[in-house]
Amino acid sequence: IRDFIDFELDTGDYPTRIMMLAFYGSTQKVILGAPGKGNVIYNTGGMYCYEDFRISNKPQISELIMKSNYIGIKENGIDIANKVIPKFYSTRTYVSEIGGATLSEGNLIYGGLDIAYAGPEELISTNIICTMRNNTFCANKDGNSQGNLDKFGELAVGMYLSSAATNTGSAIFDIQDNVFGCSMLLGGFYNVNATISRNFFGTSRDRSATLPMPNNTLHLTRMKGKVIVGGSTLAEGNVFTNNGNYSVYRDEPFSVASEEVENIELSHNTFYCNKGIPFIHINTGPFKKPIEVLLKEKTPSYVAGTTKPGARVELYYTDAECTNCQPKRYLATVNADVNGIWKYTGTIEAGVSVMASATLHQMSSEFSDPRIYLFPYNEPYFKVTHQTCDGENGTIKNAFAVNVDKIEWLDEQDKVIARTFDVQNLKAGKYRLKADQFGCVTYSDWVEVENNIPQLAFGAIPEIIHASCGNGGSILNLYPNYYTALQWLDKQGKIQGSDRELKDVPAGEYTLRLIGLEGSGCVKEFGPYIIENVNGPVIDDSALKLINATCAAPTGSIKNLKVTGTGKLSYVWRNANGEKIGQDVDIDQLADGTYKLEVYDESACGKVESAAFVIKTLDKIELNDQNAVSTPTNCNSSTGSIKGIIHTGATTFKWLDENNKVAGNALELTGVSAGTYRLIISNALNCTQESKPFKIEVAATLFPEYNITPSPSTCDQFNGTIKIDFGTSIPPNQIRVADQADVTVGNTAVTDNLKPGSYKIYFKNNGECESFYKQIQITKVPIPEMNADGLAIQDDNCGQGTGRITGVKVSGGVPPYNYRWVEEISGKSFSTLNIFDLSAGNYRLTVRDVNNCFVVLSGITLQDVGAFVDAPLIDPISACPGTSVTIKAKHQQSELGIFSLFKSTSTAPISTNKTGEFAVVADPAVSYFLSYKLGQCESVRVPVVLNFNGLTLRIPNTFSPNGDGINDVWIVQDLDKYSYVSVSVFNRNGQKVYAGNAQSKPFDGIWNGATLSVGTYYYVIDIKGTCGGLTGSVTLLK
Repeated sequence: IRDFIDFELDTGDYPTRIMMLAFYGSTQKVILGAPGKGNVIYNTGGMYCYEDFRISNKPQISELIMKSNYIGIKENGIDIANKVIPKFYSTRTYVSEIGGATLSEGNLIYGGLDIAYAGPEELISTNIICTMRNNTFCANKDGNSQGNLDKFGELAVGMYLSSAATNTGSAIFDIQDNVFGCSMLLGGFYNVNATISRNFFGTSRDRSATLPMPNNTLHLTRMKGKVIVGGSTLAEGNVFTNNGNYSVYRDEPFSVASEEVENIELSHNTFYCNKGIPFIHINTGPFKKPIEVLLKEKTPSYVAGTTKPGARVELYYTDAECTNCQPKRYLATVNADVNGIWKYTGTIEAGVSVMASATLHQMSSEFSDPRIYLFPYNEPYFKVTHQTCDGENGTIKNAFAVNVDKIEWLDEQDKVIARTFDVQNLKAGKYRLKADQFGCVTYSDWVEVENNIPQLAFGAIPEIIHASCGNGGSILNLYPNYYTALQWLDKQGKIQGSDRELKDVPAGEYTLRLIGLEGSGCVKEFGPYIIENVNGPVIDDSALKLINATCAAPTGSIKNLKVTGTGKLSYVWRNANGEKIGQDVDIDQLADGTYKLEVYDESACGKVESAAFVIKTLDKIELNDQNAVSTPTNCNSSTGSIKGIIHTGATTFKWLDENNKVAGNALELTGVSAGTYRLIISNALNCTQESKPFKIEVAATLFPEYNITPSPSTCDQFNGTIKIDFGTSIPPNQIRVADQADVTVGNTAVTDNLKPGSYKIYFKNNGECESFYKQIQITKVPIPEMNADGLAIQDDNCGQGTGRITGVKVSGGVPPYNYRWVEEISGKSFSTLNIFDLSAGNYRLTVRDVNNCFVVLSGITLQDVGAFVDAPLIDPISACPGTSVTIKAKHQQSELGIFSLFKSTSTAPISTNKTGEFAVVADPAVSYFLSYKLGQCESVRVPVVLNFNGLTLRIPNTFSPNGDGINDVWIVQDLDKYSYVSVSVFNRNGQKVYAGNAQSKPFDGIWNGATLSVGTYYYVIDIKGTCGGLTGSVTLLK
């Protein structure tokens, strides 16, 4: 089966995956291949047992048998898939046999293989049996992966229970005689019995080919039972090599990683040429391992060390050809004595190191490879102090290592600078710790001692502005680091400034002093920096070359100015209006006009301006219409005129009306009707000038000054008005009020219903033309607006009237505003913008301004959220009849709530308070109940459990206050269940050496500041009431 490409087909509501084999629902048995009947699956999808919401039962392949298949590899057993690799995923497969007892039954699999035995939080009781033998994973038959890990990513073989799933039956795994070119995961099982032996991880069976492995070669996690990696003889051991050589995943490489595995035993395995640690108990720090072994001596005739008493210790020669830190060749097995000391006597090979592994009660230690620990967040708190002055005062402290016979700190040139864990007198730089265990060498990460000496960043090149033209100079753009204060000093040592930049100071010599970080005592000075007195820019126009423009084009230019100044010069040309028109010293393409040059240099003088240079236009004509006068025309006649325009150089005149029709050909325009006219003058060179437009009006009748009052439009309506008060004057015969489009909107002294805008008033007397009188503006007053973006609603709680509505903002209209909130069911109203002490309901806000314009905000619902109140929580109370006990609730929802204590079936409480604490007399015949009430809401009444079981204390008979963190104090369990109790401890002489109660610090073997001696002590525990007391003895050990 080949080239059947795996992809997802989106069919709308449910994606369908195209694959080689798909199983839905429950399948009892799947057999894939057999000796002589193997399948070849190449460049296609794999096998999936899928969860599908359309099928009610959980997907399952109860038994899976795979033998003699080539999966992800061609039938020649060599060529690996180049387009897609298959992934095999099976679930709830309680019996599986992958491969078999012979090589012919084994599978060649280049792809993923996952068996998930249960879904999340699922409980399974079926026994699990998995055998995996004589297979080759993630390699071809020659043990070659052909570089495909980089193409298809990391692959893995996994057998696991999903998160929080549990198995109650047995889980047996037999994984033998396989080749792994990828990692293997086994985890999540209870009652496990796993054997992993005679496998080759990272190499072919004959070890001639290498397979790059990811960071965790064999990952074992979350298992209770027994896991054996290797076996009791060399023949049972596994080979682990090339771990960490896969380029994509290189962080923290471990060959074998154990995480929360109850019993794991490693024996007779071979490790060599791996990048990282051969075996690790994950998430356990130094001296916190389940078992540890230390190698302390190595001589030509013996090796020795320590571990737990009675442990079995296996010794290995290391891989001198690679790291010299991997346990490659088995040497011997010895046992530790009752003091945990072990020793092997015999000839020890030279040029190679030795590593040890210890096993006790089916738990193996990590190997004795050297480890370096740099812990910045917990003891012993690794710490780096950086260099803060010219003296080499950096330090490195509190590094430590285990399984080393010598250490060296190296600098970046690998020069040895110290042979102790703590190093001082260091200059800034990078350092690493080299740890050597009899030839096995490991290095820490680089540790950087930073250069925190006061210094200047970014090249320390300042921008200096020299003093000039009466202005002080400045030193800018210096950026100091690693200082607590700075000072600018003049040549006499007087402080001139304490800011980063020194500004507006006279010419002179200045030094920057930096005072180093706190406690360093370091002072550094930089400079001196010299500010000089310099001159400003000078413009010399003695050799000026000025060319005028022509009337046809802007061809003028100004050139050949000589400019000098300090530093870099910059130029700005401006015209008579101050507009910037150029930025070079020479300028051309100028029209008729006046121009000036501004020059800037690097002194403090500011700009210098040139004289004004005038560019004239040759053969130009000029027109001056400033004093021209237009004369109105009489009504219904053509008597208007325009006179008073002055010109020079023009020979032709042409007057045009608003329709561009010629109205005259003389300098003065006469005998024309009302309208708009403009004059164009020209000469023989076709130079032209044009006047401004002139308007000839119809001669207007002069009317008296009447009183006209406009009123704005309000409330977003067309209700503006114009009122004309003629008073005692004679009114015109006709009135016309027109809008901006000259549409008549009124013919009387009062015009109303006007929208905002501009209006013109015209008057006319009988027999005369209509005359424009005045223009009036009707404005608009904006209506009030409400912004509810910040609206905040706090619901009521249990009918207490604690609700509130705030955050509405009002603008527009004409203040002051009138506010009216109304609850629509009760009709209750409020007259402020923010309202408080509200009950549940529907609220509406109306806001009005002084013009009675209004806006409404409605649909605001305030709810009562107190429908349910949690019942109080009370721990069971151990009591003695007749004693006083304290009933104490464990929580309080609100300071406004009330706790109520009820006796038996009474309807009324016998006591109430806000603390939830009640003192009662313990009586087996009386029951108590407690509730919590908040406003109108009350919780259910919960019973108070009083246990009258007599004394149920758990009292240890020994403790060992030796500071090892184990059993250091004498703790009486369950003492806190009794309200009134006292504990006393006496020595053999009857002296009281301890007194306390349930809340006191436990007895720690210290009396009057001194540690008590080993021996027997006597206690008296007094419980008030009918329970009586307890006496006994406790032994203090060391």
